[in-house]
Amino acid sequence: MLSGLTYGKRITKARMDAKLTQAELADDIQVKRETLSRWERDMLKITPPAEEMHRLVARLPDLTEVELLYSLHYNLSGLTDAEGRPLTLDGRQALDALSDQELDVIRNLRRLPPIHRRVIQAQIRATAAELQPDSPR
Repeated sequence: MLSGLTYGKRITKARMDAKLTQAELADDIQVKRETLSRWERDMLKITPPAEEMHRLVARLPDLTEVELLYSLHYNLSGLTDAEGRPLTLDGRQALDALSDQELDVIRNLRRLPPIHRRVIQAQIRATAAELQPDSPR
């Protein structure tokens, strides 16, 4: 996974996994290739604007804004997930422990439109509740 990687290394890995050149990605997210090159070499002077980060994450499905901000040492304690629960970063360690097959499922889920993700997540939660030994049947 991407544990311990810098901001630039995360972007480089995600770009290479997507089989894009720096020029292609820079064009797609509407930044100069030199800007993307500086990001990948961890030569950030300031955090990229939110719009650029949104476009970057939208174009690279294996990358999340939380991962990028985490790698820049942001305090993310005030963030919440889609259900409004506090976002915990110790979930990173849990992600690192997943198998390649489990990570592939997560990547595929991330590629779906948000409404489909919510439906699938609800189905998983319902199935997990049904499988609990003390759940009413």
